[in-house]
Amino acid sequence: MWEILGDTGINLNQLKGLTNNAMAAKLYTSESFMRKRYVMDKKTPEEIAKECGVSLETIYVYLAKFGLRKSKR
Repeated sequence: MWEILGDTGINLNQLKGLTNNAMAAKLYTSESFMRKRYVMDKKTPEEIAKECGVSLETIYVYLAKFGLRKSKR
């Protein structure tokens, strides 16, 4: 998990003490993390949702929020 965070700009000191699951569950709220995983790493929304332990719909909401994917609504 730590290698994913390397160039996202997320303050690693804020994540100390979190388990990998707790940390992954919050990463989808970071635009830089989502941009890295979706655009740069070419991960599918399904892969990101599984990695973060959240629903696919949650990932779609954040991708749309960050302008990375158009909402179908």
